[in-house]
Amino acid sequence: MQQRDLLKDEIERLGGAIGKAIARLLNTTSGNQPGAGWEQVVNDELWEALGLPLETLLTAEREELLQVMIGQKMTPVHIEQLADFLREAAGREDRPEQQILLFERAILLYDIAAAESGDYSFSRVEKEQEIQQQLSRLRRS
Repeated sequence: MQQRDLLKDEIERLGGAIGKAIARLLNTTSGNQPGAGWEQVVNDELWEALGLPLETLLTAEREELLQVMIGQKMTPVHIEQLADFLREAAGREDRPEQQILLFERAILLYDIAAAESGDYSFSRVEKEQEIQQQLSRLRRS
């Protein structure tokens, strides 16, 4: 029972940390323009919460990301929250190549969340379709 409580506390801590990173992103940006140093703020939050640098989140192979997430006891919900975070960051980024990278990584995280949960989510599929549309527009530009 005590182990279950510790696991529940850890899950809540991760969810709170990811939420905090999203809030910091939203507070450091205005409109569709990136705020000064948003990447550093987010990197600091991810490192503090997960021991995961933003660079790793953006460049690691699928298996490496999965191992980090398993090691951090991240649930599919947490992984989807990270994907939401990257999607939000992409929408606020003004560099097209960075937008593409953030959107692609968000799709990868949605795929990992789907594989780990084993559930079909209409919401997740809608998000992926929206990202695919954004990617099509960006690649045509």
